[in-house]
Amino acid sequence: MDYKQLRRSSSSMSDKSSIIFWLIMILFLIIMVIYPFEKGIFNGGTSAFEGPIYSFLIWSGLLLCLLSIYLIINKELLQNNYLLVTIVWLLPLSYLLSHLNSVSKHLSQNMVLISSTYAIFFIFGLLFGSHKIGSTIIKFVLLLSGYSIVFFGFINFFGHASYQDAVMGAGLTFKIRLNSVFQYAPTYAAYLISLLFLSINLFVSSNKLVARLGYSFMLIPIFLSLLLTYSRGALVIIPFLIIIFICFMNIRKQLEMLLVFFIVIIISFLILDSITEIGVEILQDKSSTLSIKGWIILTIASLVTCIFSVFINLAFDKIKLFIHVIFKIEKYKFASFILPTLASLIGAVIITMTLTNSAFVKVLPTDLQNIVSNINFKQNSVLERGTFYSDSMKLLKDYPFFGAGGGAWSTLYQKYQNNPYVSRQAHNFYLQYLVEVGIFGFFIFISFILLIFILFVKNYISIDVNAKPVTFTYFLISLPLLLHSLIDFDMSFIFLTSIVFICLGGIASGLSKLHTSTIKKLNLKFINYLLPTSMILLALYIVFISTQYYKATSYYQAAFAATQVSQSSFDQINIPLEKALSINPHHPEYLLLKINLLFQISEQNKQDSHQSDINRMLEQFKQSDAHNRNLLDLMYYYQIKSNNLDGALKIINDGLIDFTWDINLYETKIMLLKELGNNARIQKQANLKNKYWNEAISVYDLVIKMNKYLKTLPEGQQEGRPFSITNKMNFSMGQIEFINGNYPIAADYFSYSLSDNLTDPINREMARWYLASLHKQGLDNKDLYNKLVSLYPNEKEEIMRIITSNFN
Repeated sequence: MDYKQLRRSSSSMSDKSSIIFWLIMILFLIIMVIYPFEKGIFNGGTSAFEGPIYSFLIWSGLLLCLLSIYLIINKELLQNNYLLVTIVWLLPLSYLLSHLNSVSKHLSQNMVLISSTYAIFFIFGLLFGSHKIGSTIIKFVLLLSGYSIVFFGFINFFGHASYQDAVMGAGLTFKIRLNSVFQYAPTYAAYLISLLFLSINLFVSSNKLVARLGYSFMLIPIFLSLLLTYSRGALVIIPFLIIIFICFMNIRKQLEMLLVFFIVIIISFLILDSITEIGVEILQDKSSTLSIKGWIILTIASLVTCIFSVFINLAFDKIKLFIHVIFKIEKYKFASFILPTLASLIGAVIITMTLTNSAFVKVLPTDLQNIVSNINFKQNSVLERGTFYSDSMKLLKDYPFFGAGGGAWSTLYQKYQNNPYVSRQAHNFYLQYLVEVGIFGFFIFISFILLIFILFVKNYISIDVNAKPVTFTYFLISLPLLLHSLIDFDMSFIFLTSIVFICLGGIASGLSKLHTSTIKKLNLKFINYLLPTSMILLALYIVFISTQYYKATSYYQAAFAATQVSQSSFDQINIPLEKALSINPHHPEYLLLKINLLFQISEQNKQDSHQSDINRMLEQFKQSDAHNRNLLDLMYYYQIKSNNLDGALKIINDGLIDFTWDINLYETKIMLLKELGNNARIQKQANLKNKYWNEAISVYDLVIKMNKYLKTLPEGQQEGRPFSITNKMNFSMGQIEFINGNYPIAADYFSYSLSDNLTDPINREMARWYLASLHKQGLDNKDLYNKLVSLYPNEKEEIMRIITSNFN
């Protein structure tokens, strides 16, 4: 091939590469700007969250397809990154392995797909994180997305929009709380910390005045939003992050960053109370006048910060003596650690004074005083998290090596919980990941993360302290999210997970290509085509299956919407529901609606023509999601409808293994044991009767024992859902004792739950049996009797019926 041909060939490949490059960047822009407003693409484990997830997966699959084509065109780029591109696919592979033993087929298959986006966005960051144009676009898009989210939060805060839960009303320690698109303040706070450090770093690193003005202007909206989340966890980790980050900067940048941070804090504190009061009043009456005042305060504060910050930046350039001193200090090997050490000591003093000196706390804004005062290890949020972590270890013991699959925690936590709390998230990303993929998958994940960070630190130490590697930007963004995920479920928001893996890829893009020599020596054609081709096929599968699941979600939503309309026909509900089930037959909510629909039709038609369909679908439900609480209710109802009390008792006994702290199950079990014992009495089976009724007494005593255990929880920790003896339990136990002729004991049981509200049927029946048990002892309660009979005259006959009944 002559020179001209070679040049034309090279130019053609460059054009193709350029087109694919810009298509990738446009797709990246669309994903990062649109999807934060889909609740941050929260993986909540229910159909309500799944539409945006499947839509996001479709776009991610298209992105993977374009990335694969880009690698085929740019063979050198593939050879340089072949090892990392291959290794990252071990993350979704570990989820695929856990899927084989998953406790929820549907949630697990979702996580297999979601975990594939970890690899997709890591590869994206790896390929373009250090690319001259690509890295600039990535930073621009992340800032555009972040600033949009911040302004969207204030648009809701000042009453111009009403995005669900973007702003929440008063809590125990705050008057108002800002959540923005995430609908969860601690996660929003973690994201804001990343955005804050990114903006400050870009400010101190930029040489352009216009850019510095833009970055500094946004610091107040970001930090003020962070304060308005009132997240204790975020406030705790910020000092540690400051110390970590400034260790990677030269002394000038360290000083500049700390001074700018100090200005931002002071100005934010000065306006926080005013902004809070405006937000509270707007939340109450939507005053447009106050919203204008809020915007004016926010704008002025941002401009003042902007001016001060730029002045500091320019002043450093002008003070020659200062520059000379810095130049001298930076000659020492560990010079960059001097300021972090001093900052650590000063920070320790400030933290000590904050926690021990109430006078020091009083200089803070009002609501912030409450938050800081409540930072301790004896509050519910801390103690409860400790319980979550302990319970996750119990879960891991039963599924140690490959985990219990995606959604393991939300499916199984009630089986292992120490007390009846409600939390479908473990509030620790790493432990939740551990129980999902087991020790094997977790080892792969944590090794992957540590490898990247260790190589990053090692590489950073070896370069000039005054250099500005782009990889530090990605480190700034990812570390706050990864660190905060130790105490919350930030990574359950797929948008944030995508950002983290883009940044991990970006960090890896700047590392030395230690692995490339072996690949280049092999120089085999299949290396250039095998991996990208496999990725294209995988991308097509992701797009196809996600499109199908998205359609199924739409069908289900149509069917569910039809159930809310009283005049909907069977076909209006069933036809879209059948379409949804034909696509995704393992979805628990689709199965739940279908089975309930069949039960309804059977009852309306007074026939069991759908019996075989119900049996089949219950078995299908059990195979795909055996630990589902709704499945337990369906199976119990089916046994009761079939008049099989023994079968119903077995269902409840099995359910108590998975839902140890569900008081409704204990209540139902006592009621069933009462009925079974009574049936045995009627059939003259005294031993069987005693067996059932003695077991009822044991269950009642067990509930009392478990309730007493809840009183031993650490002070400050809430018990969770109500768990104590219920009215229905007392009623069942009272009937058992009455039938056995133990009238004083029966009267005691009934008296425990007596109520003046006799309009309630349960209270009325309780009073009826109580009065009968008193009569059997030659006693009475005339006030209660007269009140009951005056309200319901027929109760006189009902009481006499119980008194004269022969229970022998």
